Amino acid sequence: MSFVERRDLNRPSEGEAPFEVGETFFSRTDDRGIILAGNNIFRRVSAYTWDDLVGAPHKIIRHPDMPKGVFHLLWDTIQRGHPIAAYVKNLAKDGLHYWVLAIVLPIEDGFLSVRIKPSCGILATIEKTYATLLQREIEQGLSPEESAAALLEMLVELGFPDYAAFETHVLGEEIISMDQKCGNPPDRSVLGFKEISKSVTDLKTGTSKLAEFFEDIGTIPTNLRILASRLEPSGGPLSALSENYWKMSDEMTTWFGGFIASSGNAFETIQSAINHAMLLKCATRILRETSVQFSQERRKLTGFEIETERDRIVLLAAQYHKHSIEGLLQTEQASKSIAATIDVLRRHILGLNTTRVMCKIESAGLPTGGESLIDIISHFERFQKTAEKNIEDIENCNSIILANTRVIKALK
Repeated sequence: MSFVERRDLNRPSEGEAPFEVGETFFSRTDDRGIILAGNNIFRRVSAYTWDDLVGAPHKIIRHPDMPKGVFHLLWDTIQRGHPIAAYVKNLAKDGLHYWVLAIVLPIEDGFLSVRIKPSCGILATIEKTYATLLQREIEQGLSPEESAAALLEMLVELGFPDYAAFETHVLGEEIISMDQKCGNPPDRSVLGFKEISKSVTDLKTGTSKLAEFFEDIGTIPTNLRILASRLEPSGGPLSALSENYWKMSDEMTTWFGGFIASSGNAFETIQSAINHAMLLKCATRILRETSVQFSQERRKLTGFEIETERDRIVLLAAQYHKHSIEGLLQTEQASKSIAATIDVLRRHILGLNTTRVMCKIESAGLPTGGESLIDIISHFERFQKTAEKNIEDIENCNSIILANTRVIKALK
């Protein structure tokens, strides 16, 4: 009797279906969601026979606890040709349930889904979120589309700005947890991606703070002009300094607005690229795990060939690995762009420092009324120290992004 067959005999009469951390299973469907193939772990956990599964809609395993909004989001994503990861509660034929973290991948003639057992602890939060969403569907009569929108709002409340941020976070956490529980070495790609994501967040925070500092000293040009009109004739040194600073301040304000707030800015580019690359890299990892487990199956599958399905998985894993590298290249380019931006920041700070020094020189030659100018100089000095420290932090974050991108690219 095989291991799979022994597991069939050991199913409990109620509760959760036997499904171990480290097991992966897959199913392949046509573009309507009709099951065409799968592996024996899928058959075993679901408790259906191959005659039951092949030719049946994938919703044969759908659990009534699942909100419709989750599936609306899933189908909307994959029908647009994009992969998606989602927590799903399934119902086995014998009434047992089982949770999975599924990655659903569009393929040429339909869809392929690979699943692992959740184990990182996030599932408890998701169960509560889904239960609340299902209750809202029932009580408020939400349509699937409205429910999907409500789900995204609930994820924002949990700290995820969009679904891409959520799915990449949970994928990383689940793979790290799976490796720990199975005694595997840490996945360097996943750890690298997590470092990059954190650094991107820190990078944007640091740049936003610097923008706020520039806003704080935005009154200096006006004050300098007023002071110049009182202390010197028109066109004097202070007037020239105030005009010079006014231009620099206006240029920096415009620059920050474009760099941080504009659509398609460097942060959006790098975050989008890294989320996509991480999703594909995690999909590659799980596809490879599935391929290995698939190759160990000895039982004939109904209506399809093991080797054909395994070859399909291997090919898909290679394609997703390639696309992940393309996303990393885009991240690397964005990181280099930010490095160039840091040079621009340093030049502007140097220009402000020059203005500060010139103001200090002018203040020494003023017989009276120079106290206000000294106040402006002190403001300059405080800003310069803060800005230089902030730029150093930004540069460190960007270095971490670039270093981890190169490390992940080098991994197979």
